[in-house]
Amino acid sequence: MSNVCIRIATKDDRDSILRLENQYGIDVYSEASILSMFNYDYYYVYVLELDNKVIGYISATIIIDECNLIKIIIDNDYRKCGYGKMLLDYLIDKCRELSVGKIYLEVREDNGVAKSFYQKNGFKRESIRPEYYDGVDAEIFWYYIND
Repeated sequence: MSNVCIRIATKDDRDSILRLENQYGIDVYSEASILSMFNYDYYYVYVLELDNKVIGYISATIIIDECNLIKIIIDNDYRKCGYGKMLLDYLIDKCRELSVGKIYLEVREDNGVAKSFYQKNGFKRESIRPEYYDGVDAEIFWYYIND
């Protein structure tokens, strides 16, 4: 039987997070960028482990009553198994616990998989940032926690 655990990421997880970043291949964070997230108390970084192996991570910032969901990445071998939703639900629960009212995120206009995922999970597209990603528009999505 598989054991799934979501826990706070530590600097010791940097190699696992970097491996996931490199699998994804878009807007890849460097090791320095990953390590810098651990220097600020407004960054929330969690890893998802399956049988003690990191197979996913989520990063977000929370400032006052707003959360900016930065990334969710799941290992290629474990996508479409519900692990991304587990991480998202975990973040939403954490936001409720911290009395955060809304979560927003940016998605590349050409990332149909991510847009579909967020819409299926209650996020609403609210605006566009033209040419935000080197000539590709960013779509802004919001999730209102108490709706």
